[in-house]
Amino acid sequence: MIQEIAFQIAKRRAPVLAGVSALEGSSYSTVEKYDEWRHEELETEFLKFFGADMIAGKDVLDFGCGDGDLALILNSLGAKSCIGVDIDARSIAVAKNKVRGEPVSFICASNTTGIDLDDASVDVIACFDVMEHVMEYEAIMKEWLRVLRPGGKVLIHWQPWFHPYGHHGRNYIPIPWVHLFLNYRKRTEVCARIAELPDFNPAWQDKDEDEQRTNRFRQSLESGSVEDDEFLNRLTLWRFEHLCGETGLKIERRVYVNFQGPFVVRIFCQLVSYIPFVREFFTANAIYVLTK
Repeated sequence: MIQEIAFQIAKRRAPVLAGVSALEGSSYSTVEKYDEWRHEELETEFLKFFGADMIAGKDVLDFGCGDGDLALILNSLGAKSCIGVDIDARSIAVAKNKVRGEPVSFICASNTTGIDLDDASVDVIACFDVMEHVMEYEAIMKEWLRVLRPGGKVLIHWQPWFHPYGHHGRNYIPIPWVHLFLNYRKRTEVCARIAELPDFNPAWQDKDEDEQRTNRFRQSLESGSVEDDEFLNRLTLWRFEHLCGETGLKIERRVYVNFQGPFVVRIFCQLVSYIPFVREFFTANAIYVLTK
């Protein structure tokens, strides 16, 4: 019942959002436009919440580096050296091709529970838009502590589980908190049905080389590869902060970025941000500076 209600709501709103995303010039219209937007967004967000002085002259680890953009940005902002680590070999290959003599290197992680670096080998760890995808987060937080030098810091920018769109599927299911009622398989089924609507015009991620629509959700369902929340760890702010205390990482600074919207929504979110636990449902992004 809830799944069908979600589909009926989504099919009225998703095609409109998809149409805007696919418009020529939109940041989601082509791979090139998206890469350009993503690069600018990463640099803007890093300077806004952390600043170049936090990595200037330091050895930095970009944890979950993806295609390597943040690592290269940190190098341009003054990092002494930067090592990017990611579990995805294809992303690492792309990242390596972007290096043009900078003191930046990339490593494909050998496993999901460890970091292939020596003890006390870096001054700063940057973890941008990754924390919600770290499935073995308890082990990894201990690894952060191990590879950091004394006084080292972890700079985190992430989207907690209770974010209104924490399901990471807003363009397909633009329904706040739907992931609290539907598991990953059911959300995937709704997304597959949305992608099949005649008036749904997806962004570049869901088109092939000939600009024809694809349906990765249906493919995933038919292949039997769907597992509940296979790419989201359901990590909450409360759980994360509790683990910081357990591992010995001290929270030096935290910023809760409220869910945006009309003026009334922003004011309400600002007010509830002072209420423990309730704030989790209205936090768009969480910013942390952790210290060893």
